[in-house]
Amino acid sequence: MPELIELPEDGIFRDSLVTKGTVGPGEDTLLVEISRDPHTGVIGSGISEGEVRNGVKIKLKRRILDFVEKVFNRDYFVNKKFEGITLKKIVENHSKLKRLGFPVVNTMRMVDTPPGYYERIIMTDLTEGGKKMVLSSASYLDDEPQIENISNGNEVGIQLSEIYQKLNQEGVQICHHDVFFLVIDKETRKGEIVLGDVSRVIFSDDPEFSPRDDEIEANNYENMKDFVDLVNRSLTGRVVDFSPVRERMMANIKT
Repeated sequence: MPELIELPEDGIFRDSLVTKGTVGPGEDTLLVEISRDPHTGVIGSGISEGEVRNGVKIKLKRRILDFVEKVFNRDYFVNKKFEGITLKKIVENHSKLKRLGFPVVNTMRMVDTPPGYYERIIMTDLTEGGKKMVLSSASYLDDEPQIENISNGNEVGIQLSEIYQKLNQEGVQICHHDVFFLVIDKETRKGEIVLGDVSRVIFSDDPEFSPRDDEIEANNYENMKDFVDLVNRSLTGRVVDFSPVRERMMANIKT
C-alpha cells in the first residue's frame, strides 16, 4: 500500500477538490488551501474503508470552513472496488440522495489526490465539533464501545419509517445496514438518522439495477432492521423503536 501524503511542517498544502464527483477532461475542480491539524485523532474507523479524521480546515476565499476527512487506507477497500464501489460512485450516490431529499451529510467532495496516494473525501463534520455523537451499526465493536442513550427513541423510529417509505417510492435500495448513522445531540440526547456511508446504495436508473419493487422493499426493511438491532447494542435506557417501520411495512403489504 502507498504511504500517506507527507504534509509540510505547518500542515498546510494546496489541494484540488473535485466539485462534481468525477475526474476527467474538462472536470470542474476548485483549488483550495487545506489545513490538517497533526494533533487531532481518528474520530471514526470503517471496517472495510478507512479512517475519519477531524481537524481539517478549508480556506475558501475569505472563509475558513471546518470539515472531516475520510482516508481510504484499508486494504479491504480494494474489495469494494471490485464490486464497482469507487469514490466517484460514493460522491455521486450522495448527490443523488441529497437531490431526492434524503437526510445526508450537507457536503461531500473528493480530494483530487495524486496517483499512488490514499484516496480521500472531505465532508461535513456530523459531530459539529464534538457537540454530537455519531453511532453506526458497527459502533458496538469498538475496542472501547461508547454506551449512549437517546431521549426520543420513538421519534427516531418514525423518522426511519418515513425514510423507508421514501426509499421504496423513489426506487432506492439500501444494500447494507452500515449506510445509516444515528447522530445524538450530547446536550438534549435527541437522535436523528443520517444516511452517512452511502457506498452501498443503488438507484433504479443504475444500468445494472433491475430488482422488483418487492425486492427493494424487502432489502430496505431487512437492512434497516439490522441497523436498529445493532445500534441498540450501543444504547442504554431508551433505544430506537423499530415498530413504526414494521407497521409501515405491514400496511404496504395490505395495500
